[in-house]
Amino acid sequence: MVSFLERSKQHLRTIKARSKASTPEPEQRGPALILEAIEAVEQGEGIRGQWADVCLRLAEAQDYPSVELRPGWTVDGGAHLWKLFCGNANTSWLRDLAYPALKELQDSTLPDEVKRPDQRSYRT
Repeated sequence: MVSFLERSKQHLRTIKARSKASTPEPEQRGPALILEAIEAVEQGEGIRGQWADVCLRLAEAQDYPSVELRPGWTVDGGAHLWKLFCGNANTSWLRDLAYPALKELQDSTLPDEVKRPDQRSYRT
């Protein structure tokens, strides 16, 4: 019968063997991966900048309104506050909260003819 101590030693050896097998080779880490990570971060920042620009332009088109993003979280009206918010908010806040709130506000102020254009059927 195998003792508890021998089983635990065997288990540790198998864990070490697995970790050695999963360690990346030297050519898989280093400058190449760092450059890929830098490119991914720059791409993400570019996307965030685009969302910020869209939200800022949409707010500007509506004279920088006061908008409640979710209960307890509002962006007060004014160009300065909207520029601060869009400059500091992350992508998910801009995409998931600010943009839909601004679009909803924009849609609520449009005339009914623009919201629901006349749906004509083209029967022959």
